Amino acid sequence: MKVRFGLAVAATALSVSLAASAQPGGGGGRGQRGGGMFGGGGGLMLLRSPEVQKELKMTPPQLEKLETAQATMQETIQKIMQDAGGPMAFRDMTPEDRTKFMAQMQAVQAKATSDLLDTTQQARLKQLSLQQEGPNALARKDVADQLKLTADQRKAIEDANRAAQEEQRGFFQGLQNATPEERQQAMAKMQTMRTATGAKLAALLSPDQKRVWDAMLGAKFTFPPQRGFGGPGGPGGGRRPGGAPPPPPV
Repeated sequence: MKVRFGLAVAATALSVSLAASAQPGGGGGRGQRGGGMFGGGGGLMLLRSPEVQKELKMTPPQLEKLETAQATMQETIQKIMQDAGGPMAFRDMTPEDRTKFMAQMQAVQAKATSDLLDTTQQARLKQLSLQQEGPNALARKDVADQLKLTADQRKAIEDANRAAQEEQRGFFQGLQNATPEERQQAMAKMQTMRTATGAKLAALLSPDQKRVWDAMLGAKFTFPPQRGFGGPGGPGGGRRPGGAPPPPPV
């Protein structure tokens, strides 16, 4: 349970506070969380949702391979985290180490999904991951490059993420031994902070960039309700993760 909880904590914290580290020189630290798994629960973790499986039209053979793919990915991620110093070590990483850490996580996600899904399914999963991550994904270099964000915009995004990181500094200290109710409260507060940061980032886009962003998101998908952290259906419960609340409007 502690290992699973550590993974879930790292996923949430990375998606909120370390998104800017995906940019070169990003010192500001859904919302990885980065892309893939650490983009608010995206990537292969999204495939645990029956609603997402239906949206992607996954075949029975793909569904049979999913559990093995997830187990392999989790083992790989655990090793990466252990080598990095544990699930909480990213809080003390340098910007360069964070960039390397996120790149490793993204590579694991990319390989897992490419081995499992066809090209069309991968494209739609990427859209769903961006929808779940919301405007926090603007801090990712690949997203920023596609939107052609200016240097001033990238700096403003970095500053917003740095402010969010400062606000939640030490937020997860002691949570490994917290009660389910305390974990739920912590996740609710973190989601509120994430939504507020996403709204600030969305407001930085020009009308043309908003149109490109909307195209990157694709057709709107309604994620299943998010469940309590550490309880049935929550990230710590080992069952379906549920979805994230809708991102702030852009």
